[in-house]
Amino acid sequence: MRMRRSRMQQIYLKNKTVEKDGEGSPVIIYGDAKRIEGEVWPASGKLQVEQYGNRINYIKNCKVEGKYKIIEQDGKIIYRFNGFSLCEGDGICLYSGKEKDPDYQIISIKPYQPIYIEVEKI
Repeated sequence: MRMRRSRMQQIYLKNKTVEKDGEGSPVIIYGDAKRIEGEVWPASGKLQVEQYGNRINYIKNCKVEGKYKIIEQDGKIIYRFNGFSLCEGDGICLYSGKEKDPDYQIISIKPYQPIYIEVEKI
């Protein structure tokens, strides 16, 4: 399926890592921003409304074009593209700049061609 060039936008992907601070509490740290292009639109439809309920206003759908490989590592499924990789929990900067913390988080990945991603506002 072709992606609409009129709806394409630059988004920045920041991979998430969880580290422990001095007291042993988990701390989320986001890596460097990687620029990708994707098609973004608001979540809608009967299935997504049933699935997310009142949270539907904070959820967006994204499509990212490109070939990818699915890799399982440390119990997580990673989708590796040419130049970047993504998995559930990673941060996405849709409306914030690449220098700031992500404003959305990947909550679901559907391995179609092109790949479909559901993101939720943090």
